[in-house]
Amino acid sequence: MVLLAVAVWSGSGAADDAGWTTFHGNSGLTGILDVELPDKPVQLWKTRVGESVDSAPVISGGFVCFTTSDGMVGVLDRKGEVVWRKSFSETNDSLKASPLVSGDKLVAGSMRGRLHSFNLRTGEPGWEYDTGQPIWGTPNQLVIGEEKESAIIVLTQPDGVIHCVNQVTGELKWKSEGIGRADTYPSVGAAKIVFGSCVSALHVLAADSGKQLVAVELGENSQVAAGAALDGNLCWVGSRSGALVCADIDTGRIIWQNIDGKEEMFTTPAI
Repeated sequence: MVLLAVAVWSGSGAADDAGWTTFHGNSGLTGILDVELPDKPVQLWKTRVGESVDSAPVISGGFVCFTTSDGMVGVLDRKGEVVWRKSFSETNDSLKASPLVSGDKLVAGSMRGRLHSFNLRTGEPGWEYDTGQPIWGTPNQLVIGEEKESAIIVLTQPDGVIHCVNQVTGELKWKSEGIGRADTYPSVGAAKIVFGSCVSALHVLAADSGKQLVAVELGENSQVAAGAALDGNLCWVGSRSGALVCADIDTGRIIWQNIDGKEEMFTTPAI
């Protein structure tokens, strides 16, 4: 058993107010939150939640949401007390990625290929969507169409397919063509979806249809196994070769790359 430990600063709810609703903070995976840290953060609590916690918790409205490798998803309050938790151990399922808070829902993907939704406050199960393939990375959210419909997207690992489902009903909106193995997770910005893959490329898809718009070739031995951070039309991503790349997702052009790194860069940049 392991402990989920949270170190925060006493007397401030700034992080809760701003929210950290998905892996790396927001839909663009920028990894930045505009809060002030104290000189000496103090640990306020720690809570035993299950087996290995392989991904970062997310925060929304004072709730701390987590998944575990032994198939548990749950919510703690700001004092570290369990609000609710659900286990999928009976089905031998595992949850490797951070969950997503989308409106009043908590959404989590499993290695058995299921996208599960729950009421954030009560844990009441909502819709389920079966992708048919393992989900390695965190789901994300976007707004599509003139009706400004909220949707959830998730990338399946073995085939590199993006599934887009209605945030309210869980019904499939569209599914992209596969590009091969993708050990990563999608980012969203400017009506586009961006993710890297094991074919050493960044893939840029239209958010309303899943059609591939641009493929940015990253070069030999440049497989991607982490998220791409987005700011406007620019994205930053690391690769197996150790290069850090800045690319224009509108044109597919590489703006610059830094090759000082000599080891695999399988983490998401913060911008």
